[in-house]
Amino acid sequence: MKRYLILILILAMAATAVLPAAAADECPAPKIRMMPTKVTSDLITQGQGDSLNDYYANSLRNANPALKILGKTDVAAVLNLSNQQLLLGDDINGSRGLEASASSIGAEYLVTLTVGTVGSVYQLHMTIIDTDLGNAIYRDNTETTSVRGLLDAVDTQVAKIGDLSAFIESYEAAHPAPPRAPSLSVSVQPESVTPENSRDTTTITVTVRNCKGDVVPGTKVYFESVTARGRVTTEGGESEDVAHWGWQVATTGTDGTARATYHLDTKKGITAGQDTVDIVTEERGQKNVHAKAEIPINGVYLEVIPQKDVIAPKQATDIYISLFELSGTGEKTPLGGKVLSIDESRLPNDAGVVVMGPTDSGGNPITAADGTVVLKFVAGEEERLNRIRILYYPDTGTNDDGVNSPVPVEAWAEIEVKADEYVATVNWRESGSLDYEYSWQYDYYQWDYEYDFTLFTKTQKEKNTGQETTDGTFTYTNDLSYYTEGRTMFDTPFSTGYTIVPFEEQWDINADVKGTINRYETINTALEERLSTLFIPVTPFPIPFEVSGGTEYEGSITYKLSGENEITDSGDGRITNTKAIRVLGSGPQTGIMGDTLARVSDEDPNYSLTMMLKRMSAAIDEHMEVRDPLITGLLTKAGENVYAKRWSVHESNSYHGDLFTWLSSTARMDMDAEFTREVTLGAVKQ
Repeated sequence: MKRYLILILILAMAATAVLPAAAADECPAPKIRMMPTKVTSDLITQGQGDSLNDYYANSLRNANPALKILGKTDVAAVLNLSNQQLLLGDDINGSRGLEASASSIGAEYLVTLTVGTVGSVYQLHMTIIDTDLGNAIYRDNTETTSVRGLLDAVDTQVAKIGDLSAFIESYEAAHPAPPRAPSLSVSVQPESVTPENSRDTTTITVTVRNCKGDVVPGTKVYFESVTARGRVTTEGGESEDVAHWGWQVATTGTDGTARATYHLDTKKGITAGQDTVDIVTEERGQKNVHAKAEIPINGVYLEVIPQKDVIAPKQATDIYISLFELSGTGEKTPLGGKVLSIDESRLPNDAGVVVMGPTDSGGNPITAADGTVVLKFVAGEEERLNRIRILYYPDTGTNDDGVNSPVPVEAWAEIEVKADEYVATVNWRESGSLDYEYSWQYDYYQWDYEYDFTLFTKTQKEKNTGQETTDGTFTYTNDLSYYTEGRTMFDTPFSTGYTIVPFEEQWDINADVKGTINRYETINTALEERLSTLFIPVTPFPIPFEVSGGTEYEGSITYKLSGENEITDSGDGRITNTKAIRVLGSGPQTGIMGDTLARVSDEDPNYSLTMMLKRMSAAIDEHMEVRDPLITGLLTKAGENVYAKRWSVHESNSYHGDLFTWLSSTARMDMDAEFTREVTLGAVKQ
């Protein structure tokens, strides 16, 4: 009999199974899950109970195509697919499948079945439960005299339910919370908050509507309690719901709205910006719908601008102050009629501040209608940096403890007091190149040379004493390839005495030389007053630079002896450039490599090499043969207390041809030299 019932159920399921139809309106179809059948009689096996469960699910699907019905077999199939993916090593898709499965199985309603017997009577008890509210919304109990009659009992119960979709719709109309597929609309009024004028709170209003567009009364809305710039309170206070523990909760009224109050926390800053409040409400199926409230914050600012930030002792200057509210879009709103505080505690005793406008009874300045205040600062005799603190205390309401504790807006006016002085600068950049060839009789020379030179100096000069201090740096780099060939005397071991032999000599030389001066003290040498203006000496710059860096070299010389014998000497290394020098002048700065090589004694191992490098440097300087026709250190007035001189030079020199003829031999030279210079001299009276 039991096997016969199982076969009948399987055949019935195969004959009647259909796919659920799509919902007719925009609301999602209710989802119903068949819970495993509870068997309470030894006359019925669990397998029969499971088959009866699937039959019930198919019967409900056929009778209610607009609903989503999940039977025991459907749930097992969904979970089994994800488990198989995990077993096959597809961890990513398996895990995602389990998450999706949990979401798809989660139902809004449960159907429980209990099958048992009382004597010879078989009973089928069915209950439909609202999973969100825990209500039993429908019950039915059917009796039959045989196990085969359980199928008829299922058909009877499904027929008695009738249109389950309409039944659920009617039930949800009577129990609107939690809503089906709700939407949240959020508004903020006032539209922004600010620390000023007790406008540090705003009301957040949330309207909850279900999928039909109807407002939903009596449903809970949760608000984030603490935000980046503030806090939120509701009449419902903190939620004790586990999923939203510590959030603020409010319940929608008959109009479907819930409200919360946002409080700007000025201890977290009073600058312009925006804050965000997270909002959550529950929907059917124990799911959440999220929204956000955007809270624009208008900051309060003080803008302080001294008319002069450097003045002489006992002089005065105005300080312009503006107080305004700044929106997140950059719009400024002046704050007039506000009292400012001036903190002069950091000023010397003989310096002070005078308010140039209305004050309160305590002598504190009051902003004009355009939010401005003018102060006059009178300097003392001491040369120093004077710092004046300006404060404004907005009316920020109360803090979390309920005590009026405004956070001040502050700004500083910084004015340096020092005697008249000049600040002079030299900004010098140049580069050049030389290609040179010379031949006569057996002699041949070739130079291929490029260099870069930069210099920047800053001199501060007190006008009264003439005392100067100068800081500066220069850099010089070159790239030189040198080749020569000819004949020379050679002490050969193959014969007595000396013999004349041909030779070839090759050098590659690279120099990187730097010079620095720090607070070098002079008197009237780097900046002079001349012809009612200022003059910076540039021929050469009068201050010696301490030098660092060095010259890399690699060279060889080959002597070609008779009998095809050759002797080659070669070497490479680095010689340190250490000699302090003065720079600048009308000619190119090509001699720096040689000028910065210290003098060495005749017995020094590097004597010959050092002298050779010096001679090469001097020879290059001689062959450049270009000069700066514009060089001058005389400055012209370019503005109030501003003097400047700028120029640029591009010179070139070339020669290609014979030089002379002697003893039937003609000397020839080919030379191209180029020279570019950019110079800016400047001085400013402080």
